[in-house]
Parts: sequence; C-alpha cells; structure tokens
Amino acid sequence: MLYTKEGNVVGNRALKEKSSWLVDEVGRDAQGNVYYRVASNEWVKVVPGVYFDSKAWY
Repeated sequence: MLYTKEGNVVGNRALKEKSSWLVDEVGRDAQGNVYYRVASNEWVKVVPGVYFDSKAWY
C-alpha cells in the first residue's frame, strides 16, 4: 500500500510484489512507523516483507 506524505492512502497505484525500488528518503509518522519514499509523494510503510537493502546497487 502506498501513502502520501500527509498519510492518505494512494488508492490507484501499488508496488508489485517482490519488486525492488530506489529510495531517496526515509520518514517517520507520529506513531513511529517508518516509511520509504519511492516517488515524489508516494511512500511505502515498513511492514513485514518490506525492507531496505543499503548494499544494493542499480
């Protein structure tokens, strides 16, 4: 599921399962949840199955 920076769900888009994405920013919400920015205003929440690999090179 994708979210805007304001925390709204992006209903018409999704990331493909088991796909890789470049991340240029990491953020947290007031509850401490971590999000990775994958597009201008699209963020993916870190949940089981979502992880960041800092050693990947594309």
